[in-house]
Amino acid sequence: MPTLTKSLIFLLILGVAGCVSTPPKSPTLMDRDFVAAGKISLRTPEGNHTANFRWIQYSETYEVEVWGPLGQGRTQLTGDTERMVVARGREVLADGPPADIMAAYLGWVVPIDLFPNWLKGSGVDSGAPTIETGGWLVEFSRFEGEGDQRRPRRLDARKEQQRIIVLVREFLQ
Repeated sequence: MPTLTKSLIFLLILGVAGCVSTPPKSPTLMDRDFVAAGKISLRTPEGNHTANFRWIQYSETYEVEVWGPLGQGRTQLTGDTERMVVARGREVLADGPPADIMAAYLGWVVPIDLFPNWLKGSGVDSGAPTIETGGWLVEFSRFEGEGDQRRPRRLDARKEQQRIIVLVREFLQ
């Protein structure tokens, strides 16, 4: 094969190889906006539910792990404001709009889209620690940290006959 033909084939292969892109990487803890861990309690007329949680927020997406006493029922919730996947280990239990999934799978609905701001205490002044957002009246307390790092360690949210109490043990940014 003439040298010119070999050179063209080599350049063509290099050109095609240069067009191949690597798939986007999965987010890592280093890519996160924040991590919050603690305990959540939901009170409804149908009953009370309590769980431990670990929330990792990545820009518009979240990874939440919830579990009961002694790690029982460990469940992962991942998604964004449009879609939630509920899994236990490698088994996917539900996949769809967050409100529909929570109503069908959990029996109750919490404002998953508001939680990142609630956990960070966004828009809350420790001097006036109550806000109304999305129809929820939320009271923040037990603030820790200084300046931009000041975060509530407790929040109490109420809407109609639902009440959500969150105790944050750890907050990493």
